[in-house]
Amino acid sequence: MPIKLKMMVLCLFIAVSLSLQAQNLDKQLVEQELTWRAIEGAWGYEVVIREGDTEIINTQIQEAQFNFSLPPGEYEFTIRTLNKFKKPVNSTDWKPLIIVEALQPVIRNFTPQKEFLKSNGDLVLNADVYQVKEETQFILLSSKNNEISGTMRALEKEKVEIAFPMSALEPGEYVLSARDPSGLEDKASIIPLTLLPIIKPKIEDLNLYRIQQQQVYTDIEITGRNFDEGSQVKITRQGQEFLPYELERKSPELLIMSIITGDNPPGRYSLKVINPSGESDTKENSFFMEEAPAMEEIQYTPPAETSELLGGISFVAVAEQSHGESDPLFPGFVLKARQDLVNSRFWSSPGLRPLGVELFLDSSHLEYKNAPFLYHQLYMGLSVYYRIKLAGKWTLIPKLGIGVSTLWVNEEGLLGELVQGDSGYSGISGLSLQRELKSGWFMEGGIDYRETRYTGGYFNTFHTWLAGGLRF
Repeated sequence: MPIKLKMMVLCLFIAVSLSLQAQNLDKQLVEQELTWRAIEGAWGYEVVIREGDTEIINTQIQEAQFNFSLPPGEYEFTIRTLNKFKKPVNSTDWKPLIIVEALQPVIRNFTPQKEFLKSNGDLVLNADVYQVKEETQFILLSSKNNEISGTMRALEKEKVEIAFPMSALEPGEYVLSARDPSGLEDKASIIPLTLLPIIKPKIEDLNLYRIQQQQVYTDIEITGRNFDEGSQVKITRQGQEFLPYELERKSPELLIMSIITGDNPPGRYSLKVINPSGESDTKENSFFMEEAPAMEEIQYTPPAETSELLGGISFVAVAEQSHGESDPLFPGFVLKARQDLVNSRFWSSPGLRPLGVELFLDSSHLEYKNAPFLYHQLYMGLSVYYRIKLAGKWTLIPKLGIGVSTLWVNEEGLLGELVQGDSGYSGISGLSLQRELKSGWFMEGGIDYRETRYTGGYFNTFHTWLAGGLRF
């Protein structure tokens, strides 16, 4: 008698109270349906299901269909035909009834998601699958809806290794599917598998053949066929190799590269193009590396004009003084003599070439606010300067120096009686800007800050000055 078995999942968790604080869950029940061809003249049927030698279901029904629920397991069943007196007249043999829990598999991820299609061997995927079991089937679905079945090689918890025969595959996109024996299925449509053809590149020509050591070459064109996305280029000679510092794939027929030859030895070099699949092509003796010309020693000659004389006027402003307050009275004068340090020791070091020394003399005049006194200062000192070339004919000159200062005080105006004299020492820092003119002449302006200490007090002053001069 033909029997048709259908299985559906019914998750029934029956709570059984064990105590006031503990519960236990019963086994999951699976709803089943047995159907068979009805027997003409029969009153009904007796369905018997046993587990081992123990009958767990024995019931009489009139329809050729029986629905029941049992936990997953291995059972046997028989169906007996009943006459109008409800007596068995014949029966089927005991047949196996295996109930398996249906699970919905879920493919979380798999690798690789992109692979080159080889002519033989297996494509091996490592997948992370929820609710997977040994009976789960894995299938690759092509864009043409062809199904390629895989073989599960390993299963550890949710980690699965699946092998698909390369011979059954062709380049294109595939969807990985996990199918439970119950028919429940999951398709990883959002993470397709891409199989790429293996293509061998072919080098045909280059637009540059001769190169030289210690040079940079850009826009070297490599023409050919089948240059794949992600191709690499190597330049080799007798086991040595160097790579381009930049490589761009313009098309499957054109690569553009830039190289730095460096200290690679002279001679003939071969060019190798490698596609991501590992296939490659080599053009022997593509380049000839020439030896770099000998470097000529550069002789630096100091300039002929290394001295300067300049003179002008200065204006003083008091930042701080020890007694009272003072105002500027009238401009003073400034004289400077400079000499660049151009001897061999300084000139052989580029960082020291702009150094120089300056001898300077200037005067300043102040009117004391608290009494009818005039302060006169004459300063003489020595400083070290540094030339910083700017754009055009401009030069910035910072300096640091020390010196001595003489102070005298007049009463009742400039021609009044000299009432006091003093001397002291000073420290100075300054910055000036020089503009070259013609025939060695120049104009220069700057500002100096000076701290002067006398026996009877001190002055901290700013000196702004403007001067003209000659370089010779």
